[in-house]
Amino acid sequence: MSIEVILFLIIGSVSVLSALMMLISKEAVHSALYLILNFACIAILFLMLDAPFLAMVQIAVYAGAIMVLFLFVIMLLGADKAREELRQFKTVFAGGGVLALGLMLMLGAFFISAGTDDIQPIPENPQVRVLNALTSFPSADFYLLNEAGDVVATFEGVQFGTPEEVPPFVSVEPGTYILRVANAGEDRSLPVTSQTPLTLEADQDVTIVAYGTLGAAMLALPEDMSYLEGNTGRLALVNTTETPLALIDVGSDFELNDENELETAEVILPNLAPGDVFVAEYRADTPYWAFVETTPEGELTDRIVLRLRGFVIHGGRSNLLVVGTERGVENTLYPVAIKFVTPLNPAAGSPEQIGASLFVDYVLPFELVALLLLAAMVGAIVLTQRSGVKPKPGRPTRRKVSRPLTSVIATQTGQQDVIGEPAQLNEPAGD
Repeated sequence: MSIEVILFLIIGSVSVLSALMMLISKEAVHSALYLILNFACIAILFLMLDAPFLAMVQIAVYAGAIMVLFLFVIMLLGADKAREELRQFKTVFAGGGVLALGLMLMLGAFFISAGTDDIQPIPENPQVRVLNALTSFPSADFYLLNEAGDVVATFEGVQFGTPEEVPPFVSVEPGTYILRVANAGEDRSLPVTSQTPLTLEADQDVTIVAYGTLGAAMLALPEDMSYLEGNTGRLALVNTTETPLALIDVGSDFELNDENELETAEVILPNLAPGDVFVAEYRADTPYWAFVETTPEGELTDRIVLRLRGFVIHGGRSNLLVVGTERGVENTLYPVAIKFVTPLNPAAGSPEQIGASLFVDYVLPFELVALLLLAAMVGAIVLTQRSGVKPKPGRPTRRKVSRPLTSVIATQTGQQDVIGEPAQLNEPAGD
């Protein structure tokens, strides 16, 4: 049993035990502390899966900020004070503990006796795609036939040159196949056929590069789509011309005119024969490269076949560069660089893989359902709203006073004076 399995059993046991203690603890603060221990165990499991970012998020966000908030709320509400229990479930807790211990022992015995070190992953079917570098077919349909002559995969409307969208991989059964090609939309009963058999094995990612003129030659390129750490990309160069080439680093975007300037350039690949493939790993960069024709003996000549202007090596991707020919004016052929960029598959347990899995399998369906419910709610509000009904404008009315105005004024002022005509005094009677 490997160290990884032993660590998994120890950390997993502590994680399950802390979760149980969180549930059966009598004190709320103790339950929160057990939950912090559970979060720490999950962070260690993330580290074992080569996902350090998720491990740090688990510690900083969950075990740090959120649990501090939990403890603050617990103490604010006074839930940390012990309360009298209404009922006792000691027998139930004891029985649950015995069952949990027995389950852990059974799982441990299973892992020990199963021989997990010798378990091999189930082989997957090969993945295949077709790229069009054919000079005579601006748009082509490709058909992959098995040994019985049946079409098992179809690639329709594959454009020549660098496409806006790279053709996806298609899963097929392991075996031997033959590739047929025809102009897009034509009957496949009259195709140009490549008689070269293609053998596809399990766990392979194969890119078929169809090139040439009427011969429709093909090159099967097994690609390594495994993820690369950092800002590093995988570069593959394919020479489908009839001329041996050398790849040089010019250093800057200027024209090479004489032999002296050619000698100052750095030679990256001294000889790339027709039909050869060069694969290497490079950091993301925008180099100034050029392809120079070489002699059959492998010596550089003064003839620059193709300059890679604006060429970018993308990090975290497979950069496939096919040097081919394109038919131009007056039916002449001139060299062209065809580039295909494909994202690499994230490593298992990496933040990219876990994030993509969580988003596609869980978050995205939840968000779509929430959006549909929101649209339904808005629609229900609109349908239930009565249209064309306007409230009647109110008319100003005079205020009705239940008591005489003089009584109201007297009450407010505290005086008994009555507004009216002044009282007339009786003149005293004279003599």
